[in-house]
Amino acid sequence: MPARRLRVAASIRGSSRGSTRSTSGSASSSGKSGNSGKRSGTRPTSVTILEREAETGSTSTTTERSIRSDRPAAVPGEAVSTRDLARRAARIVIARKMISAEEVHRYGIRARDLSQSNGVALVEAGNGRGYAAKDMRQTRTDDQGSPGRELALYRAIAGRDDLQPFAPAFHAYDEDEEVMLLEGLLSYRRLDQLSGGKLTLDAEVAGWLGEALGGWHLAAASLAGLQPSNPWLFDIDGDERMAILDSDPRLREVTGKILACDDLRSLLSEARSQWSASTVIHGDVRFANVMIHRSPPAVRFIDWETSGRGDPAWDVAGAVQEYLSVGISGGNPIERSPAAEPVVAMLDAYERASRGPMPWTRLAPFVACRLLVRAIQLANWEGDVDEAIDEHLALARVLGRSKAAPFASRSKP
Repeated sequence: MPARRLRVAASIRGSSRGSTRSTSGSASSSGKSGNSGKRSGTRPTSVTILEREAETGSTSTTTERSIRSDRPAAVPGEAVSTRDLARRAARIVIARKMISAEEVHRYGIRARDLSQSNGVALVEAGNGRGYAAKDMRQTRTDDQGSPGRELALYRAIAGRDDLQPFAPAFHAYDEDEEVMLLEGLLSYRRLDQLSGGKLTLDAEVAGWLGEALGGWHLAAASLAGLQPSNPWLFDIDGDERMAILDSDPRLREVTGKILACDDLRSLLSEARSQWSASTVIHGDVRFANVMIHRSPPAVRFIDWETSGRGDPAWDVAGAVQEYLSVGISGGNPIERSPAAEPVVAMLDAYERASRGPMPWTRLAPFVACRLLVRAIQLANWEGDVDEAIDEHLALARVLGRSKAAPFASRSKP
């Protein structure tokens, strides 16, 4: 049970904007948490790593260089030390000669810790090459996502040219250090941070996201050997309910509101009954897990810890929910929300790429459930979030009751 509680804390607090009351979201090669990107109390800390030449038969030279990382000096309960991971990552990359002795001598090497709820460091050489190092030692329960799931996913797609464009390239897994090395995506930006957040609701970018997600679902349907991926939300009224939903007063309060509403309980039942595991899904699609390269356009999904065989509608609903969450304001009708245009663009591009329909009647209960997930996540954000929580719960009820698409161009059955 302790492992389960740890995982849910990461899942619930892994939100895509704002800061949380404790460990906040997940990490990627470019961080992974909110639009604001920083937690309360964050201050730069100095991390010292070793730069050394590869073994050449002669005595190698060693230089210490101080680098800076925008991370708290300590986060209670965090499994990975900032100093430890950045140093380990640099040493692994050098030992494996992924950055040569000549490159280290000429350009130097820098390791930056990007950890939030996941341990991630970015190792860069001055010539523009870089690697993301992800610590896989964290204790997670496998049915709710784990580093093991992510490693299995990367190994499964390593020989698939049709799937590799959708995720960072997999370079190696160091079994001794339990660190996975991935492409650094140095020229990519998180969707919620693209152009300083100005393109979050851009319809063209939304189309790129829909095309990438549809392309992944189409190609990944043939992937075998991966475990099922089932949303933790589906268990909030069952025997597998996460312990943190009871132990944390704020989470208990929001969960109680959901379970006290017949409409919302009906939504959960409908989504569970419609669940169809037809492909391999990401499981946690949100802006912080979407990396964008603008020219030429390219999309990579990161943080695959909840991946597995599941219903593609859950991933699509995650993207729709992100747009709706950004567009929620003052109770305006959803059809006049600024999210309308990017949602339509994303869904249309998804259907073209996946070569199949995603009717709103099927998608609606999943979008509503993703709004419930966000409402629960909001409970751990700092500041006055009660209004935002209630707006998410209200919108979930509206979408759950309506069988008509809220956007004019999505009215087809």
